[in-house]
Amino acid sequence: MTKLSIGDKEYDSADFTEEQTNLFSILNLGQNSVSLLNHMLQCTQAIQQMKTQELKTSLEGPQTIGDVLDKKAKKLKKSVKVDADGE
Repeated sequence: MTKLSIGDKEYDSADFTEEQTNLFSILNLGQNSVSLLNHMLQCTQAIQQMKTQELKTSLEGPQTIGDVLDKKAKKLKKSVKVDADGE
């Protein structure tokens, strides 16, 4: 059946008692729930970031190509300065 690792030890679920099988099922359900909740959290955080950016754009207006190029130029100047200082 399924191999289960707890700490450094591995167990074969084929050897489990009924009680151990029930506990293993509960652990699997818990892990699946945690995975689902993490996925929901990541989706919610992504939507929050998008809507925050939408609101910012709505309040400040969309970025122009000049704004984007200025930002990239400043970032490039900063990285070149760091490289020159760090040699």
